[in-house]
Parts: sequence; structure tokens; C-alpha cells
Amino acid sequence: MLRILVRVTAAGVTLFLAVISALYVMAEEDGFPDGAEYTASVNFTQSPQSKTELVSGLETLAADAKLRLVKVVAGPEDFLSTRSLYVFGPDAPPTPQPLSWFRPGVTGQLRAATDLGDTPLDGTFVYSGSARAAAALDAWFKRSGATATIQHSDAGTIFGYALLNTGAWLPFLTCLILLTTVSVCWYALRARARALKILCGTPKRRILVDDLGSLLRICVLPVAGATLSSIVIVIASGRASSLVPFALALGALIAISLVAMVIAGLLTSALTWPSVATIASRRPPEGHFATIAEVLKIATLLLVALLLPPVVSAAQESSNFTRQQTSWASLDRYVSLRLGGPSDGDSLPAGLTDLARDADEKGSLAFSYAQGTPDNPALAATGYDGLMMVNRTYLDAVGPALGFTPGSARPLGSKGEPVSDAQLPANLSRYLSDSFPLWNRAGRTDAGRETVLPAFRYTGAKPFPGISPVPGELRLLSRPLILVTDSVTTTFTDGFLESTISSGNLVFGDSAWVQAYLSDRPLGGHVRSVDRVSDAGLYAAQQQSMVAQTLTLSALLVLLALLTSVAVSAWIAALTRSRRLFVQRTSGWTWRRILAGRIRWEATLAALLTLALLLPRFGDISAAWALLALPLYLVPTLGLHRRAAETTFNSRINRST
Repeated sequence: MLRILVRVTAAGVTLFLAVISALYVMAEEDGFPDGAEYTASVNFTQSPQSKTELVSGLETLAADAKLRLVKVVAGPEDFLSTRSLYVFGPDAPPTPQPLSWFRPGVTGQLRAATDLGDTPLDGTFVYSGSARAAAALDAWFKRSGATATIQHSDAGTIFGYALLNTGAWLPFLTCLILLTTVSVCWYALRARARALKILCGTPKRRILVDDLGSLLRICVLPVAGATLSSIVIVIASGRASSLVPFALALGALIAISLVAMVIAGLLTSALTWPSVATIASRRPPEGHFATIAEVLKIATLLLVALLLPPVVSAAQESSNFTRQQTSWASLDRYVSLRLGGPSDGDSLPAGLTDLARDADEKGSLAFSYAQGTPDNPALAATGYDGLMMVNRTYLDAVGPALGFTPGSARPLGSKGEPVSDAQLPANLSRYLSDSFPLWNRAGRTDAGRETVLPAFRYTGAKPFPGISPVPGELRLLSRPLILVTDSVTTTFTDGFLESTISSGNLVFGDSAWVQAYLSDRPLGGHVRSVDRVSDAGLYAAQQQSMVAQTLTLSALLVLLALLTSVAVSAWIAALTRSRRLFVQRTSGWTWRRILAGRIRWEATLAALLTLALLLPRFGDISAAWALLALPLYLVPTLGLHRRAAETTFNSRINRST
């Protein structure tokens, strides 16, 4: 039975390594798609050039420098599973072509950069070329007024990212422990034969070589079979284009694992080498391995107890961040203006309020201005975690995702309650009384604020998203006070409207209409680009969603590896006690009585594991899930011990008869 367990464990470890190799390929694909040598996070906010000029400059640079330059974009329609590449220069495809990504479920297209449309240039660029071409692009970024953070691709960086950022290091360490367990298991199986060889005077070196060679031979077929199976799965899933990096990564991991297994085998042999006195005492030679097997199991348990919670926590944080950023999906059709060009000093160009007024009349102007407690001291100790001003068009956009339908009398539907000025905390009421005259188009007075800007307390369960004054930043508030206006352009002053357009708090719902409006007006010369407001947030959501997926997969791999380690420990325990098991069972003992000692030992380990999970988070109700560790560990462990004991006993019966 131990032979089968060794083969199964070797195959299982290889499959674990195949998954880690897949994580490596995904990490390379996430960080350096299209086989790129460099990745750059670029911001064009301060560039004086228009988007058309910037795209044209990048097209020319890519052609002249022979640079493969690509912009990575998350698809706004299905941002969690769509990632497209926009190519600059002569390498751009004449028509959109489908892309095949290694990560399951992700699709996309390869397109020309001229198809960017209202996709912002800010974001991730990847490129490949000579050192001179890369330097030319870096110099171009500086000349154009862009800021860029550049990273070079190398196997060590990608492998480190794949292990650390995706949590794959945890199953990798567990695999190394499993390999040591395989060695212990195999040497336990050959313990009796080794004792006989020692009695026959076989040289020590020959015994070591024979044991090690037999270990490698018994693992060859399972490892080869698991490797071939993983390659077939990659090809069958339509990802043959990524087969070479996957195979290279898997080959490297297998080589490292074989070296680790050889070292583990030599150490195991040294630690369990039987003395002449031990052989003469006729004690079972397998008894040397019981302690080592338990130590390895405890090491795996400690690994899980100490390191699994941070991985699970990181997966939860990534999932929470993804959920936060998905709030941008409600605004996927809205665009903002990047302003620049000739103007008088630092003043904003004329015509912005006319654009806002026409868009407001058309019903495609959405307004959101959100402040959190750190931004506004007046919110302290008010019971509100933020102050938000919105118009009804914005509520129409975000309402469906939050579970309410705006009404004429109740703009927040069932998720909001009206709040009169008298019900407001004194410091918050004072802040509004002082601030509103600065915004009020009707004059520098606070009169009529409750009529044109009524207040509501948000009562929904989901956080309410609001656009921060910081461009491109979304603020999620759980208990905001929301001020709702029917018409932004009749409520606020021209100066307020201009500042909120430049900061991205006023956004437009019809990109084509905005482009047409700007094309025949002087304002168009001051607008550098018309960009979707959601792209950066949706791309960040996609990246964090992928991180959450890989972290979750890593956690599952660790649990599977732990189960394998427990199984090996159970079989070695049964093997070392085989004579006693035979006598006890034939004497009429029940399995519960026979395994009582093991049950107590495993229960102690499970209790210690639970404490290790709970103590760092003592008092945190969210850590109550750790109480499940006791039954989740004990149930399969005791079942494995029962199965191992029964099989060992039956083997003894068959041999004796």
C-alpha cells in the first residue's frame, strides 16, 4: 500500500507544481503580456499635448525605433474577464483579432491604437525592442510631459511575483515538505530490506545508492504521467501558444523538487540508519520513521496555521477591492475632459459652463462630489462617514447596482430618508451654511438651500460610491449624508461648475455628442482628450480579481497538500504498529479502542491548530471560522487512520493464512 501512496503523492506533487507553473505563466502574462520586455505605468494628466497628438507621436516612435508598443485595456462591457491590447505603429493589425489568454475565462482582442476612441491613454503600456528603442520611448515620455514608472522583465522578478503576490509560495513550501514525506515513506517501506543487507555485509555506499535509485525509479512514471497530463490539459484548453513557458517553468520546478527529494532521502537515511543492536533486538525497523513522519505532519500543520490565514486575508482584501472598484461599472458610458492648451494664466477655458448647461438640458450630465471624514473635519462625531452632493442623473446611473429606483419625492428610493436642516448636527449644519453661499448661483446667501439641495440619509447595505475631488478616485461611503440637486447648472455657480469639470466630478454620458460639440467650438482647442472615467478603476478591479483567484487557488492547494501529508503519516503509523494492531484486533479490540491513542494525539494537534488560528485575532468575531478547524481536521484524519489500520491488519491476515 505504501508503494501506491508514494506513487500517488509523487503524481500529486507534480500536479501541484503544474498549477504553480500555470500561476507563473499567468503572472508573466499579467505583468508583461504580449511577450513584452518592459511594462510602464504612464500618466498623461500633466501633458500639454492632445490625445490625438500623443497617439500620433507614439505611432511615429514605434515605427522609427522598431518598437513593439502596446496599451493594455480592460474591456468596459465585461471588465473582469476581458483584456484587450491596442498596438501602436506598423505592427498594428488591420482588423481586430481575437486574443487567447492563458488565464481561464479571460478573452480580448488585438486592435490598432487608432481604435482607442474614448479609452484614456493613462494606464499600462508594455513594449519590446532594443535598448536604444526603450531609451527613446523613455525620453519621449519625458518630452511629452508624462510620468512613467518602468519595470524590466526577467525570470527572477516574474517568479518572485508568481510566488509572493499570488500566494503560490505556500503550496510550493508544502510541496517540498510532501517530497520529504515521500522520501520518509519510501525508506520506511525499504527499512526491513536495508536491515537484511546490513546483516549480509553489503557496503553502506551501495545500500545508499540502491535506496536512492529505487526512490527515483518509483517516482519516474507518476511524475512523467502527471507532467504529460498537465501538458495535454494546456493543449486541450486551447492554450498551446503558452506551452513553452509553461513547460519550462514546470521542468525547472520538477528539477528543484528532485534535488530536494534526493537531499531529503540522504538525510532520512542518515537519521534512520539502524544499528546492529537495534537489528538484534528484533524491533520493527519501520519504527525509526514514526517520529519523522509526525514531525513532518506537524511542520505542515504549523505552515498552514501560521501562513494560510495571511493568504486568505489577502484574498479577501483583493476581493473587497474588486467589489469596490466594480462600482465604476455603473459609470462605464460616462466620459470626462482632460483640459489643457492655451489659456490665460491658470484660468480655465471659456465655454465649459455652456457645455455643462447643454449636457444638463440633454439629460446626460452626471454630478458627484464626495468628501470623507479625513477631507472634512466638520463630519467628525456627526454619525456620518461622508458628505456627498449628486444630481438625479447620477442616482439613475448608480441606483440599480445599489438596489433602489430614484423617485420624484424620494431620489434614493427605499434606501434613503430625508433629513431636515434642524436634524443635522450643529457643526455639519454650520459647514453647509458657510459653504453653500460660495456655490449658490442665486447669490451669496444660504436661503433656499433645503429646497434646491435637500439632504438625505443613506440607509442602504451596500457602500454608496461617489467621485472624489481627486481625479479618477472613487470614494465608497457606508453612512453618507447625500445632498441631491435637480439641476446642477441652475444650482451652482459657473466657477464651481468649471472646477468640477476639470476635477472629473461632472461627467458626460454621451461621448459622441461631446466630441461633436467640441469639434466646431473654440473650447475644443483646450480639451486634450475625452476619456471614459471608469477605465482605471475597472482595470484595477480586473487585476485584483485575478490576484484573489490565484490566492484562493493557492489556499486550496495547501489544504490538499495537508490532506496528503496526514494520509502519509497515518499509513506510516499503521505500518510501524502492524504487529500490535494484529494482536489487538485478533484479541477482540474495537477499532475505537485500538486507535484511542491516535485519536487523542490528533485531537490535541487539532486543538493547538485552532488556538494558533484564533489567538492572533482574539476578540475578532470574523475569526470564528477558525473553530471549524477542529472538525475539518479530525474527521478526515480519523477516517484515514481507520482505513490505514484496517488495510494493514488485512495484509497481515492474508500473509498469515
